[in-house]
Amino acid sequence: MNTFLLLLLMICLLVFGYFMTGKQLASPVVLFTFPFILAILDGFVYYTQWQYNLSSLALSIALWGTICFVSAAVASHFVFSDFYKKHLTIRRGKAKKAGEELRPLILPNWFYVVLSIVCVINFLIILHAEKALDASYGYPASSFSDIVGSYNQLTKFGNLNVSLDGVAAYLYEVNFGSALVLSYLLARNLIAHVRGTKAYVVLAYVVSTVTLLSCGSRSVALTSLFSFTVIYIILKQKYAGVTSISGMKVRSFGRILLAFVLFAVVFLFSLDFIGRGNSTDNWSSPSKVFYAFSIYLGAPLKNFDLAVAAGRQPTICFGENTFNHLYQTLDKFHITQGCVSTELAQSTFEILGQWFLGNVYTVFDNMYNDFGFIGTLVLLALYGFFLQWLFEYVVARPERDSIPFFMIYYGYMGYQIIFSFFADMISETISMVMVKKMIITGIWCFGYYLYGRHVKNKAKVPGDTLRTIDEITKSGLQ
Repeated sequence: MNTFLLLLLMICLLVFGYFMTGKQLASPVVLFTFPFILAILDGFVYYTQWQYNLSSLALSIALWGTICFVSAAVASHFVFSDFYKKHLTIRRGKAKKAGEELRPLILPNWFYVVLSIVCVINFLIILHAEKALDASYGYPASSFSDIVGSYNQLTKFGNLNVSLDGVAAYLYEVNFGSALVLSYLLARNLIAHVRGTKAYVVLAYVVSTVTLLSCGSRSVALTSLFSFTVIYIILKQKYAGVTSISGMKVRSFGRILLAFVLFAVVFLFSLDFIGRGNSTDNWSSPSKVFYAFSIYLGAPLKNFDLAVAAGRQPTICFGENTFNHLYQTLDKFHITQGCVSTELAQSTFEILGQWFLGNVYTVFDNMYNDFGFIGTLVLLALYGFFLQWLFEYVVARPERDSIPFFMIYYGYMGYQIIFSFFADMISETISMVMVKKMIITGIWCFGYYLYGRHVKNKAKVPGDTLRTIDEITKSGLQ
């Protein structure tokens, strides 16, 4: 009964937040609540086996935490929505209106080919560094699957705080930042109906995304996929005359659905590829396919229920579990000592009878363990307010002949919000790793800005009017 009540109230919060934040499909409210609804529905399939009736305390934390997130987001919308529309119009010139044509950002075709080659070279260098690291700790490192699988085991479940460093670590962030930027370029060029360079953008996007699997984790590659989806939806609503979900065309829904189908296939079949088990066995029967997803979709909420029943665990430092990735960064600079939780990386795999439930516990678990009931509500309210503020800026900002840093940043955060049903992905971004990714993204944005200035300066000839970057680049591609 408790879980059914949570489902009904989550649906109410989704509908309320959707209308109160401007009917935006990619708003933080929608990205946060909708996946939780899917997770609960999935858990109902195993209602008896998993004993899926949540305790009153787990229900209260999940429900009131979501209420605080949604309420703070709605408040942020009312504070910043009209302000940014007026402010950005004054500061940046006439704002674009919904329905106005979105100009593509076109780079030479050879650039995408070269970028793909660079990503592959970076990938090989990263693998070589991982192989050496695996071997130094006695892990198998003979084949590709061994290398990435051993590295994943070493970094996630080892007793030591081990990760790549030096050149290889920075090259990985280069590939990651490139994938995020290409997510935006692909989404924008699809909506702008670019024909000449679309295939080259897709090539570079796919290559950069696949190379992210070198760390042995599927989540990093999924970040690129969901980032593209979030950005695509935002641009579609801004520039294709789509004001609500009812205005989306069948083709747009088809593209989004295709992205999620690819996600589903890659999610299961990539296990062999990255040395993390027999993915073929997942497809041996429909029930195994469904359960393989349910471990990641519906099970985390039950795991959180089990963790709440077990009681809060003592911590040494403030927010030790919630801000574990931040403490890892501070520990490397010897600012803090003894605050990096190795137990968090080795979260207990939950087994209920004969049913394996995995080792992830939704966004609420670490917060509740560190800060208690009230602290969880406060932190989620802060996250909701900040993310909605970021979203309002992204939506109100006119798209110019440049790569927008904050649009890409929100696309990146979109993945973290969506997977709140899975784990506390939002807090994980508070770390040096995220800063590195954003630095690479910023370099991309600044580089395109310089490229735009160079192209415009070349176009300034006596008697001619100044053409747009894409017009000039198109003529140079012929």
